[in-house]
Amino acid sequence: TQSRSSAASDVYKRQDMKMNKRYNDVLRAHGIFKSPGKMYPSLALSKQDFSQTARAVKAAVVELVG
Repeated sequence: TQSRSSAASDVYKRQDMKMNKRYNDVLRAHGIFKSPGKMYPSLALSKQDFSQTARAVKAAVVELVG
């Protein structure tokens, strides 16, 4: 059987996965594609790209935490 802390850890991991998916979905809805893993900036991006990304991240955070 699983210990309580291990079972709780599994619950948090599943919640994090759901929240990460929602975050990525909101970014995508705002025109930003982010892989399920990490997010890396690129020197090829313009100031407009960074502005769009910042707006998308803000929208995702507002949706996730209110």
